[in-house]
Amino acid sequence: EILIGLVGSEMCIRDRIKIHLSGAGNIGQVIFLTYFCITTLPLVLILTNNRSCRNLCVVLTVLISTASTKRAGTLALILGLFVMFVVEAHIQGTLNQRWKKYLKIIIPLILICITGLVIYHFVSKVKLNSSYVNGNTAGNLYNAGLFCESDGEVFFSNTNDNGRLYAMNLDGSNIHKLSNDTAMYINADKNYVYYVRNNNQKITSQTFFSYDRNSLCRIKRNGHGSTVLDPDPCIYASLIGNYIYYLHYDTQTATSLYRIRIDGEEKKKIKSHYLFTCNTSDRYFYYNNPKNGQLYRYDTASQSEALFYDCNCYKPVVLDDTNVYYMDVNRDNAIVHVNINNPNPVVLTEANIEHYNVYGSLIFYQRGGDNPALCVVKNDGTGFKELAKGEFCNINVTSQYVYFTDFVSNKEYCTSTQNPDTIKALQP
Repeated sequence: EILIGLVGSEMCIRDRIKIHLSGAGNIGQVIFLTYFCITTLPLVLILTNNRSCRNLCVVLTVLISTASTKRAGTLALILGLFVMFVVEAHIQGTLNQRWKKYLKIIIPLILICITGLVIYHFVSKVKLNSSYVNGNTAGNLYNAGLFCESDGEVFFSNTNDNGRLYAMNLDGSNIHKLSNDTAMYINADKNYVYYVRNNNQKITSQTFFSYDRNSLCRIKRNGHGSTVLDPDPCIYASLIGNYIYYLHYDTQTATSLYRIRIDGEEKKKIKSHYLFTCNTSDRYFYYNNPKNGQLYRYDTASQSEALFYDCNCYKPVVLDDTNVYYMDVNRDNAIVHVNINNPNPVVLTEANIEHYNVYGSLIFYQRGGDNPALCVVKNDGTGFKELAKGEFCNINVTSQYVYFTDFVSNKEYCTSTQNPDTIKALQP
């Protein structure tokens, strides 16, 4: 009854705890009430008759709350304990004895607070990158970014578990869940994984905004410390150094290009319209001009842009700043390869290509039209092979496997990257 009186109703308590644990409650009052109700009050009401047991629980509760890195909750806990001990000292002793007891209480609490804050500062401080690390490949991010290879691990959206965020070794072993969030546009550096939370949505590369669900998030590589960087609807996120470039939506300006630092600071609008930032290379990202299809390069250091190659392209992939792949709008989205040092475009595929991905010298693509199929071809136009008939999407590539999704059944399949041939169902 006391708990219910503090926060309004039994349903209110459950709702607040649910909001906080889901990661959506990044506001002080939710954290304060939740931690006050589930720590300090039960301690005061239940354990006051057994001093040794109570004191042990006090220490454990402070340590657990401090380790949780919830600042407001920890402060609420320490404040509650302080009030409890002061009141107890006041009741039990003379004025001189009271002050001695006050000092015995205050000094340890101050030391605990200082120690906790110092530990919190070092544990929770976001580790910035020392170079222009790129979070995922262009081809993967064009295909919803459902797989991301980084430092010997693959972070992926598990379609067999509603697209929740998982991790595994390169060979598919050691599969484990990192988060209950449905993840898209996954990026990673040596410390963190970044993704767009797309909860309660069927994941396809055609999925666009779902209001209040597509938050931009960061989580440690071990699955701990989930943080919402931008609570607004987001999509097409790309990590470049210490910044994430992404499409942001709000009701005032609709879809705009934003960037935010990986610690959640310096959120800034870059363009008032949308641009695909999937194709990153060092400090640059490449994009097709939405108006005329020309290929541009954006320098994130100087925040300037320049024409890179004159063509009418869609979803370009630039490798080594010289080799350019793109869907040629003038050729009904046939895939073209050109080296800008010797600009003689080579048409690699027939027209009507729906999705594609590039890995090394291989191009994996979905052929549309009356005879749809997943195919592969080399970057000189040779070595064509039809891998699987049907409509497929979300073509994501790692060094070991090519992953793709049946558009109708939403089942996921894979084949070898280096020797694509046998298709098998992915069942992590």
